[in-house]
Amino acid sequence: MSESVGAHALAALRAIALCPRGMQITAQQDAMWMLIELGYVIERQARWEGALQNEIGRFITPAGRELLAVLGSRDHG
Repeated sequence: MSESVGAHALAALRAIALCPRGMQITAQQDAMWMLIELGYVIERQARWEGALQNEIGRFITPAGRELLAVLGSRDHG
């Protein structure tokens, strides 16, 4: 967790945490590359209702949940 996560990326991570069946890959695109690179988000088959068989969603990882537990899951700004 030594890597710096900006406020926008942290907001995106919090949004993904609220989507247990995955977030569409078109959402929060500008922050995702960093979250994926740091291991806080992964891409895999989507599980939301109506998802196509090959549709990909983004999901929070255990490391992402740990980061939110340390930093807090609510926006204080």
